[in-house]
Amino acid sequence: MIPEDFLPIDDCLADFLARSASKEKDAVRDAVRLLSRAVRLGNVCLPLSECVGDSIRPALRASEVVGEPGSAFPLILDASGRLYLNRFRRYEEEVADFLREGAVAAVDPVDRKTLDAGLARLFVPEGGTMPDRQREAAEKAVLKRVSIVSGGPGTGKTTTVVKMLALLLEQAGEKPLDIALAAPTGKAADRLKKSIVKSVEDSTSLNVDQRVRDRIPREASTIHRLLGAGFGGRFSRGPENPLPYDVVVVDEASMIDLPMMARLVAAMPRDSRLILLGDKDQLASVEAGTVFADICEAAGTFSECISVLTRNYRFGDESPIALLSSAIRAGKGEEALERLRSGGGDVIEWEGLPPTPEEMERFLRPRVLAGFSPFLKEGTAEKAFEAFGRFRILSAHREGTYGVSGLNELAEKILSRERLIHRDGSAHYPGRPILILRNDRALRLSNGDTGIVLRDPSDGRMKAFFPPAEEKQAKKGGEPKSEFRTIPLPRLPEHETAWATTVHKSQGAEFDEVLLVLGPSESGLVTRELLYTAITRAKTRVTVVSDPEAFRDAVARPVDRHSGLSDLLAKPVEVS
Repeated sequence: MIPEDFLPIDDCLADFLARSASKEKDAVRDAVRLLSRAVRLGNVCLPLSECVGDSIRPALRASEVVGEPGSAFPLILDASGRLYLNRFRRYEEEVADFLREGAVAAVDPVDRKTLDAGLARLFVPEGGTMPDRQREAAEKAVLKRVSIVSGGPGTGKTTTVVKMLALLLEQAGEKPLDIALAAPTGKAADRLKKSIVKSVEDSTSLNVDQRVRDRIPREASTIHRLLGAGFGGRFSRGPENPLPYDVVVVDEASMIDLPMMARLVAAMPRDSRLILLGDKDQLASVEAGTVFADICEAAGTFSECISVLTRNYRFGDESPIALLSSAIRAGKGEEALERLRSGGGDVIEWEGLPPTPEEMERFLRPRVLAGFSPFLKEGTAEKAFEAFGRFRILSAHREGTYGVSGLNELAEKILSRERLIHRDGSAHYPGRPILILRNDRALRLSNGDTGIVLRDPSDGRMKAFFPPAEEKQAKKGGEPKSEFRTIPLPRLPEHETAWATTVHKSQGAEFDEVLLVLGPSESGLVTRELLYTAITRAKTRVTVVSDPEAFRDAVARPVDRHSGLSDLLAKPVEVS
């Protein structure tokens, strides 16, 4: 079935490459038009057999613009009938080559006695017959140059990676071991940093020498900053100027798109270790690819580098949130809906979708007041940020009554009527939460950063407050010194109100309570991964507002993006 949602850019690219071909112009034009659309929708390639049929393959191979993998032609057609834009095939090959080589590459000689002692000390058996997946993952991190750890929220990924680093530092002894921590967004980097600090300071869990504890890094940056992102999409780090680290740890790896993963591995020294943490069942990246999920599905030798954590330490096996998220992840729509409808005490709640804006406002009113009133009554930036993180409204959509724009308008109306916020015709008011939508290198703001408009005590003017940038956090008296950044409102890059945010923008964050609003059943935006991601943002309580049909449809609709990365990773590697 040929789709109808083409854009002018699809036609332009198709016409350009068809003009470049002296023969089989129609075949090229038809295939490229579909390929352009596929990439725009998040695919890395176009599987011809599923879209236009294999009969077109001979015509494309006869064209001067189509070549085999490894060639310089603008289009690449592999043996499985996947059609690529050249750069996307190159990205896949670069990522796969680095990971496959890292899976079999020799590491520095390991002191097995020290490793075994460290594993026994850090992973004390708790009884039972289930294998300790955290221990297995930590051991792989010492024995392999590439380590992949997947697990849902609460499965102990951060605790495990801290113990991985402790084991690597014990192996290094007195030798220096430079370690970098990174995440795709500023929000995710900040949460990684806080989780690392908490784990490092837990003396009961991290049973290591103080010298090892002191060498574990407490700061994290975004991947863009790690790679030296500059103006015009250029990066200072790459094959000619690799990263100066022995170990690079990247959290929330499911958010990394294929081009960014290719940039990351290109900047890695070939004798360094890469540890990727993520949740393969979460939403994929906004841009092309499902890189982390593809990596976790790889077979062959590379599968030995993958660890999947399944035990949940936050919720427990019988937690309503854990059971609900498990049913969604397994695609069991009826079971998930029944769990929501039957409720979980004060933990999960189901509400039908209010049919009008007026009814939506009546539904939201008590929840908005309960969720945001404490935040608006705080007197300092630090306490305001802490309180704002307790409750969030999430939506799959941006526009409409059930989208972010409509929900933000309703939240403002409710809070204004209760005189909790005071709007004087300006977009800004004290207490307004904002979400940055565009990177600003000069202000050190990233897409996805959250700020709050408050009056600056030093001069009484309204300014946007943001948590301190990682390089601004100094230590004073042995304790972290955190100074909130204040930015004049006219200098802010593109931003929006953030009482409600999209599920995509919530990735890398956690809240005590989540209110998820889904749109009508005809919306194809809501997928199984989006539902799972939204539900697992909540630590203590989640409310889902949806039509039953829309919810069931979403659980039955997994993200389906095409790529060849898993097949490339499964290829054997010759050990030199």
